[in-house]
Amino acid sequence: MRRVFATAVLAMMMTGTVLAGRGGVMRQILTFETPSDLSTMKIERTDAAGLSDRHFLSGKHSLQWRYRGGESLQLGLEKFYVDNDAATKEYGNPAVSVVVLHLYQEQPQPGKKLRVEFGRSDRQEADCWFDFGLDFSGWRTGWVAYSRDMQGTPHPDMDFIRLKAPEGSEGTLFLDDLIPCVVIDRRHQEPDLQLPFVRYSDEFDNRETLGNPWLTTHLKPEMAKELSAEETAGFRTIERHFDEDFNGENPKMIAPAAVPKQMESIRKAFEEFGIRRSADGVITGRPVFFVINPRMYELVRNGAEISKDFVLVRQYGTMMLRLAQSYRRTSDPEFRRMLGEYFELMVRHLLDQGYVYGSNMGARHIAGYGTREMFGALILMRDLLAEKGLREEIFRMGQWHFDLNSTLDERYYILPNADQFNIDMRSMLISIMMLPDTPEKAARLKAFSAFFNRNLSWETPGWMGGFKPDGMVFHHWGHYPAYVYGAMAGASRVCWLLSDTPWAATPEALKTLKKAINAADVYCISDTALALHGRVPFRIMSNSMIAFCARMLGKAGDAQMASLYRRLGGAKAAAEPLFRDVAQAPLPQGHWSFNYGGMGVHRYHDKAVTLKTYNHYVWGYESYLFTLEGTNR
Repeated sequence: MRRVFATAVLAMMMTGTVLAGRGGVMRQILTFETPSDLSTMKIERTDAAGLSDRHFLSGKHSLQWRYRGGESLQLGLEKFYVDNDAATKEYGNPAVSVVVLHLYQEQPQPGKKLRVEFGRSDRQEADCWFDFGLDFSGWRTGWVAYSRDMQGTPHPDMDFIRLKAPEGSEGTLFLDDLIPCVVIDRRHQEPDLQLPFVRYSDEFDNRETLGNPWLTTHLKPEMAKELSAEETAGFRTIERHFDEDFNGENPKMIAPAAVPKQMESIRKAFEEFGIRRSADGVITGRPVFFVINPRMYELVRNGAEISKDFVLVRQYGTMMLRLAQSYRRTSDPEFRRMLGEYFELMVRHLLDQGYVYGSNMGARHIAGYGTREMFGALILMRDLLAEKGLREEIFRMGQWHFDLNSTLDERYYILPNADQFNIDMRSMLISIMMLPDTPEKAARLKAFSAFFNRNLSWETPGWMGGFKPDGMVFHHWGHYPAYVYGAMAGASRVCWLLSDTPWAATPEALKTLKKAINAADVYCISDTALALHGRVPFRIMSNSMIAFCARMLGKAGDAQMASLYRRLGGAKAAAEPLFRDVAQAPLPQGHWSFNYGGMGVHRYHDKAVTLKTYNHYVWGYESYLFTLEGTNR
């Protein structure tokens, strides 16, 4: 069933791409499943390369190359290069032409680089090239643009790729799913530690991105010599809050009679992922991708068939959370043993796939959407991860993917961003909690708290993202409730997670957040006015999201928000012991002008009228087809 679900999701993504106006050019891909993929291979030692089932992404094989210093491996290809003008025309938005490489190593080669060259078969010298760092183990992904990332000058008649091994070394590389050329949105590449030059002609601007971990690797937290008793108690409080967040306030234990059925159900679900560990410790399984990675397969031949075996990271994380919750809710020793074994295999497979410090898998673009359940599972299984020696690796993964080091220095602070409040900050906090109880953990929590409070309390000017003086919240240069509710919910949850600890939200941060929640209570009545929905119409979730925010802040001790939740939460709030005796906040009555939102709201009894205006400064709707001709969108 899960495989069907993943296929359906990918099919919808592909359909959406076609509807968006992409050109539909079906490009070449080498999956190294059959000897025909090696028919054009040129190599010094004929026994040095061949198909292997030891490591693979799609299918069951890859190209294994046992190289010696200075040797090369060349593969003949169809002519593949398109320039950026042609890529943009084909894609429908500003785009670049990239090569997609997936490489695997069992042993890192510190300081060594693989030269990747492209050229024409009627001449020996390469037209363009780049170096792929080899200081890694596991899978690494490269999306490298011909125009802005490579040395030399690409030529439209290029028809080979050549890998040149580093001098003075021997090693083994595995290559899979080589796409010589595909066009992608010019924003959807990111550098990492093995490809630090990628997209650097476009430099990364903190005003536009969600963190640049490759720029902050040198930063270190300022640590005290020892922990205080208050800090140690704070660690336990945050853990208790996370247990409640991901496992429920009063989790119901699995009855002994239900264990056999549960075991069989989980066994079948786990087997769908195809994860295996060989006798010598090699992990294999279905490829696990961020949501953006499968787009590379949309315009390759047989891409739909290849993609059937992919697992989206959110699907993977949902299974991890199921394992973790069952582990915490059973006392059956055999069931717990099975759950722990499965969970460890899933974590090790994830790390092997490249979800590690210093690896971007091509791009982490909006990756936080897909990893929320995964990080919830990780915090629930913290004791098992410690037992298996994996907690530090999980911290480092989060340190990279959520750019935790940016919180250590205000020069690298990310400007307020609704996406980060919504999809990243809780996982950032979980990553820090993976550290053992040390002064570093306390120092990083202090830095995270300062970062969170600063971004929440700052009433930003103009079009800048973040919270505004009148309670509006900007994202994509406007008040955008489809994102605002997620941002407020994420911020409210973090306020509760940190409550009653040395790193709690400041009064200034709470004041700004409450202003936004109260404003939402005014402009939302049963649902948000259609004029405010942007590109997400008919999303009936507004009241429940505002109620969630009020509940979180009520649990953190705010009486006014508890009163708001008592009204919005209805019978559910009335049944909760914490809120049962709280008086309901009155319905908003009167007229409000929200200048940053370009709207006025009139409330009378249980009715509301919203008047939304548009002008040069207030957009009407959001579209990815960007123009500079003044079109209001």
